[in-house]
Amino acid sequence: GETQVDFDKAGDFDRSQPFAMALWMDPYGSKGIDLLQKRDASKNWRGYEVSLDDPIYTGLFTRNTRLYVRLANSWPGNAIEVESKDRVLSTTPFFLTGNHHLVINYDGSGNAAGVHLYLDGKPVATKTVKDNLTGTFRTSSPLQIGNKNIGRPIKGLLDDFRIYNRTLTPAEAENLAVHLPARTLMAELNDKPVEEIGSLKPEKPPEEP
Repeated sequence: GETQVDFDKAGDFDRSQPFAMALWMDPYGSKGIDLLQKRDASKNWRGYEVSLDDPIYTGLFTRNTRLYVRLANSWPGNAIEVESKDRVLSTTPFFLTGNHHLVINYDGSGNAAGVHLYLDGKPVATKTVKDNLTGTFRTSSPLQIGNKNIGRPIKGLLDDFRIYNRTLTPAEAENLAVHLPARTLMAELNDKPVEEIGSLKPEKPPEEP
């Protein structure tokens, strides 16, 4: 849907503070989407945002899009902007296509090289678009999802949103995307009778040789 969620003072970081954010997402739509926003509403805004942008159609109902991270003291002149080199997400205009896990790392260096992305537990190659952040990007504006007054509403699903006051290691990014969901599934299935997890059984037992 197009729901707006406010996290108030969560994610209150400054230029010199490392942090990480992690979330599961299943977006759809034919245009760009702002996943996360902590920024004011002015033209030369201050704050940060995480977006899906620059879509191209690769089929009748399929589009591929890039990941973007922007941190700004005064957009666009005093800012960092990093994009994924490739269009790493495939979505459709009308329906959900599957969950992906995203990790955003910022190391507190004030440089574009300090921004790193992981998608589904694997590092994403990035390209620097802007690298001229000389002031703070801290803002009193709340961290939000889906505020269409300052950006584009999100269409799709977001889940298990986490914020860290440090960067995550590659192993931790992989753990959140791969191993933690597997452990959760195993815990969910533990001690359940076979008839409750029939979807995990083969349609018929293999024939004896």
